[in-house]
Amino acid sequence: MKKSILLIAIFIILQNNNLRSENCILNSGSANDINKYNQCIANQMQMARNQNRMELEYLRNEIIKLKEENFVLKQKLDQIKDTLKNIFLNL
Repeated sequence: MKKSILLIAIFIILQNNNLRSENCILNSGSANDINKYNQCIANQMQMARNQNRMELEYLRNEIIKLKEENFVLKQKLDQIKDTLKNIFLNL
């Protein structure tokens, strides 16, 4: 589980670097440059949305895994409590 968290963190960092590496600069007021600038901005926004969706999906999956792990740990704790209870009752 720690490996998957590390891999996702690295992926997110790399994605952030990609988002920042493309700077949208309006060079002139020509229609062509304005269109290029608008397309650049639209691409950055789409990349950010996609990244947010991926992060959200990852976090949802992590929550599911943690809830399952929590359930298993609660069951183990209940078993330990029962074992200790039986030990003390038999003293």
